[in-house]
Amino acid sequence: MVGMHSSKTQAWLTERFGPDYPSDRIHSLCHEIYLERSHAAPIPLKTGVLELLEWLEANHIPKAVATSTRRHIALHHLEHAGLLTRFS
Repeated sequence: MVGMHSSKTQAWLTERFGPDYPSDRIHSLCHEIYLERSHAAPIPLKTGVLELLEWLEANHIPKAVATSTRRHIALHHLEHAGLLTRFS
């Protein structure tokens, strides 16, 4: 289900495992585990991202983050990677 929008996962699980499958509980647990693990160990930065941010900042070029990830999760990752303060 990687890359699948969360609004589609319940239907996908129900279709494959039947209507009694605890898809809501599975979704909640997966989300909890995902945040717990990414809090314990931030997602690794891509090679060169710090140098790119430094260059953009030195040249006063505005920066933004584009992602299909939910905003609160993206903010979580940026904060735990030490990058959140680098974006206005």
